[in-house]
Amino acid sequence: MNLKREGTLNDAGNPPNLAACEERVMDPRRLNIELSEELAEIVDALVASGSYADASEVIQEALELFTRQDQPLEEWQERELAASYDEWKANPTGGIPIEEVSARLEEERALRRAKM
Repeated sequence: MNLKREGTLNDAGNPPNLAACEERVMDPRRLNIELSEELAEIVDALVASGSYADASEVIQEALELFTRQDQPLEEWQERELAASYDEWKANPTGGIPIEEVSARLEEERALRRAKM
């Protein structure tokens, strides 16, 4: 009987070393990036202001903010859009007029703007 399942045991048949996996996740990875002069000046100014220890912190926070800003849209897509598609698929003749779709989208945009 083979109990080895994908991702549960290593090649030697042992459980993975979780501490080693965690270390790899936490280890920083060095990247070499190029920025426009304008963006480089912004990074330099943020570091000079004392808000960040170095350029890496600036870039890291910017990327974290960038990825978080998409989260509400993705949640809405999963919650509202998927449900609407399933409803339409079950009854294709019960569609929503384009005017109503436009109004709903504008309401969602207004709500998102109000939260910013």
